[in-house]
Amino acid sequence: MSDAAEATKKKEGFFAGVKKEFKKIVWPDKVTVAKESAAVVVISVILGAIIALVDMAIKFGLDKILGLYDLFRSLRFWFQTGMEFKVWQKLTGM
Repeated sequence: MSDAAEATKKKEGFFAGVKKEFKKIVWPDKVTVAKESAAVVVISVILGAIIALVDMAIKFGLDKILGLYDLFRSLRFWFQTGMEFKVWQKLTGM
């Protein structure tokens, strides 16, 4: 037998084995597929909401921290330039 014939026979044997294994598979019915699909969608929505809430909380916290940094930076500029004294003079008329 030639090499090409052996290769063809091996391929046929492989595909026959695949077909045999596919016949052993027990496919789920429509109700089971629908229930499992619904469970996946519900879990995905819940986890998405949890991730969104955690993201918003982290963003809120970082905004507060960075806002304080900007406030302190502005106050430092204010005091370094003597602006507070000039404003005080204008307000009190001194």
